[in-house]
Amino acid sequence: MTPSTFVPVATFDDLGPRPKVVRVDGKQLALFRVEDRVYAVDNRCPHMGYPLAQGTVKGGTVTCDWHNWKFNLDDGRCVLRGSEDVRSYPVTIEGGRVLVDLTERALEEQMALHLKSLARGLRRFDDDGVARDAARLMALGMRPAEVMRQGAIHNAEREEFGWGHALAVIADCASFSEFYPGSEVAIPVVRALWASADPVRRFRERPHAEAAPADREGEAEFRRRIDEEDVDGAEGWLRGALEGGLPGTELSRWLNNAASDHFLGFGHQAIYVHKAQQFAETVGWDALKEVIPAIVPSITWATRYDRLPEMRKYIARLRAIEHELPGLATRQQRRKKVAFEATRFRNQVLFGKGDAAFEAVHGALAAGVKVDTIARELGLAASERMLRMDLDWETTHDERAWDEGGWLEVTHLLTHANASRQLLRRGMTPESLRHLYHNAWFINYQKRFDGQARADRLLPSAGARSPEDLATYYRDAVQRRDFDHALGAVHAWEASGWDTAPLVSAMAHEAVEVDDGQFIMIAHVMKTVHTAIQEHRSDAPGAEAFLPLLAATRYIASPRRQRPVYDSALNALKFVNSGAARAV
Repeated sequence: MTPSTFVPVATFDDLGPRPKVVRVDGKQLALFRVEDRVYAVDNRCPHMGYPLAQGTVKGGTVTCDWHNWKFNLDDGRCVLRGSEDVRSYPVTIEGGRVLVDLTERALEEQMALHLKSLARGLRRFDDDGVARDAARLMALGMRPAEVMRQGAIHNAEREEFGWGHALAVIADCASFSEFYPGSEVAIPVVRALWASADPVRRFRERPHAEAAPADREGEAEFRRRIDEEDVDGAEGWLRGALEGGLPGTELSRWLNNAASDHFLGFGHQAIYVHKAQQFAETVGWDALKEVIPAIVPSITWATRYDRLPEMRKYIARLRAIEHELPGLATRQQRRKKVAFEATRFRNQVLFGKGDAAFEAVHGALAAGVKVDTIARELGLAASERMLRMDLDWETTHDERAWDEGGWLEVTHLLTHANASRQLLRRGMTPESLRHLYHNAWFINYQKRFDGQARADRLLPSAGARSPEDLATYYRDAVQRRDFDHALGAVHAWEASGWDTAPLVSAMAHEAVEVDDGQFIMIAHVMKTVHTAIQEHRSDAPGAEAFLPLLAATRYIASPRRQRPVYDSALNALKFVNSGAARAV
């Protein structure tokens, strides 16, 4: 007796040399008659959705004529070119009727199959396959953030020098998901998965240190190993602590303090620690236990700016007051309101000479000004600096050998200031106060990129009659790289008093959907926009709350030069012509 899961879809006589397409229970099936047998498979090729019913059948194989993927009709297995099988269905014939078994696999089995396929797609950087598996997993009920976590695991297992920009993109995509309703959330999910796979294409899994029997109170030993660049020792120590049940709050403190021991790599490492915490707030620290240790090599091997000539004097001043940091941290417990000249503070950080920026931060802390107030002002100063960025810098300074300056460096002023503020909000320690001093030096040092005046002109916004109209106008200006009119739209929003939710949503969509080609550029657009939105939401309404939005807009709406071949060739010539040995 035929099981009830078989349903009639056609008669045998209906089927001839040409395949027949039927729709049943929400599925679109292609039926193929080959001699006295009938086969049923999903009609859409898993590559790009071309109808298999329009393909070519030879023996027991159907070929998708669009890209020549070939599938075994009996079991759906892809036998040539492709990386993914097509779903096939059992068929029986009774009384001239063709019946197909549409029984679905158990949910757990489907999840396992698609997770395995997703992992394979990430390894091969099969972007279309990754997108399909992500959509399938979410259709089966997996949370978007959990799908993104699969990308985080993939990247962490392969990043040779530890967590990089992929972590920031994944964390930001998880946050940006709020701006994508329903199934559209697949857009930030796929962006996150591509970001996790792109930087580690064809990379093998990196060997990592085995867990050491670490003491849960062993933060000092963890930081000592990092300082000595003992990557295996530090990573093994952290793994041991995690296996021993290190709580998320303590893990957060370990990483925060380690990232503040030096000013590291344009502030990247503090940013990555912040992003790890940001993502943990979505998926939980326990879900990231196999991911977090990969941040250790990133912190350990980062450039230590205190060893570079430009920062030595400043860092010496910081080392001289290290013993005061516990007292400054304790002073934060006071409830007394303290006078604070915010404008003067910001100007010292932006334009002060010598130790003025340092003294601005140190004086504010010594006076008992709240840390969050100081961090906010540093973020606003960073925004001001971005609005003064000389857009001709990258075209007029080609003669500067190995100069890492330009937009990518200047964006770190805001993202690093924001990371410091968020890290301090999650848990202030005496050591973490160093972030504020690092911020001040970095913002002050980058005045070398200033143009003649702040680029902040108020331009008309096409007479937008509603927030939705203005959001559309804004996105159009950003996509045209017309930063004047994009800035004008933000100013118009400020003047209108409208709720900024549509503007923030427009910015988030521009960040997630940016197509700048190079992964590094995409990562910086996303970090900068996420930071601006977070800083904007952290402040009371008013003109200053718009500064981060203006700064991010100036960056994402400005022309960004991408010349990897030119720059690589030019730097190679500069290196050889500098007198470096031709042979080693």
